[in-house]
Amino acid sequence: MQWKKVRHPLLYLTFKEHFKENPREVVPLDMELNLDQRILLISGPNAGGKSVSMKTVGLVQYMLQCGLLIPAGDGSEAGVFDDIFLDIGDEQSLENDLSTYSSHLLNMKQFVTLAGKRSLVLIDEFGTGTEPALGGAIAEAVLDQLNRARSFGVITTHYTNLKNFAERNAGVVNGAMRYDPEQLQPLYRLEIGKPGSSFAIEIARKIGLPKQIVERATQLVGKDKIRYDRLLEGLEKEKTDLEVRNAEAAKAEKRMKKAAQEYQDLKKHLDETTLEVLRNAKAQAKLLLKDTNQQIEATIAEIRSNQADKEKTKEARQNLDTFVREKLQIEPPKPKASRETADPKTLKPGDKVALIGQDGYGELISIKGKTAEVLFGGMKTIVKASQLEKVGRAEIREREKKAEKASFSSSASLGMDLTGRMANFSPVLDLRGSGLKMPCTRLWPSWMMP
Repeated sequence: MQWKKVRHPLLYLTFKEHFKENPREVVPLDMELNLDQRILLISGPNAGGKSVSMKTVGLVQYMLQCGLLIPAGDGSEAGVFDDIFLDIGDEQSLENDLSTYSSHLLNMKQFVTLAGKRSLVLIDEFGTGTEPALGGAIAEAVLDQLNRARSFGVITTHYTNLKNFAERNAGVVNGAMRYDPEQLQPLYRLEIGKPGSSFAIEIARKIGLPKQIVERATQLVGKDKIRYDRLLEGLEKEKTDLEVRNAEAAKAEKRMKKAAQEYQDLKKHLDETTLEVLRNAKAQAKLLLKDTNQQIEATIAEIRSNQADKEKTKEARQNLDTFVREKLQIEPPKPKASRETADPKTLKPGDKVALIGQDGYGELISIKGKTAEVLFGGMKTIVKASQLEKVGRAEIREREKKAEKASFSSSASLGMDLTGRMANFSPVLDLRGSGLKMPCTRLWPSWMMP
């Protein structure tokens, strides 16, 4: 049998009926009997759940063999036995002149005589009712016989010699009812694989039994027994602490998995959103390109139909520009604020002036009507007076800084730094030492050469 989360049905109904306002949960039992561990020996403190666990096995197995549904969890497996033997409770009788121990011995006689490999034996408080040393010895002999008969069974006990027997012999396995030694509270959980302690000395000490009595009891029991129980107590405490840490680790792992899943979900959503945006952008781009091509073709056709009329062409270009800006949702460029040009009448020889839109500056030599003569660098130039603007000292310093930072190549490619080029200009072309063809290549550009 392999039962998972099986509950005592009567205990479950009792809790449900009597604890309606403050519900209490029945702790489920996990238990397994197989060919390698046929007999389970349960030990542990009093009121820790040993007898309830054994009775749960007997009642649920009997329900199963009567054809009833059993209160077991998913994944449980069960077998059917030919015989079920029970020794539970006190069967002493005044009429039959039977003591408690005698009644137990009569049951043991039936068990060792009749039990076989398809039998289930259930014994509560094995070996009690007589002198512990003798009771433990007889119980061990009976247990050995049941193990030799390859019977199945669940047995509860406090005897150390039976726990040791389970550790030494195959087919018998120890089981312990979990207990919190710090809080003195049973946990009602069965753990298969190790023996349990009765915690008698510890319980006596913590409930306040006089110190001298506890110490005397310790002396009478012996150091080996105390050391054995303390070892079991230490294992129990370590097990409890480990379970707490495991529970915390499980919670942390659950949070981590949740965070990882949320990250994956968010990443998936972002990827899907990105793909959707790209698809929409491509579709809009195709539509825009199609509309723009149609508008361009219409504009070209309009220009041709008007035989390249200047005004019509200008209007068509403006319409095309407006169409493109509307499609691309681009605002038309704002006109730059024009600088105020100097009134030619206010200019006088000696003023520092500059051509509008140029970085260089020069000195006004003379002005006649609408023309002016200006000295840029070392070269005199005639320009329209309306193209000049007067510059002050601060602006002159700013223009000189720009001229220092700008290179000749950038000046030539981006708009001719007039002041710098005129300052470096020389009217002399030295052809001395040149060959016959060299002067031509230096006087005319390459596209004029034959």
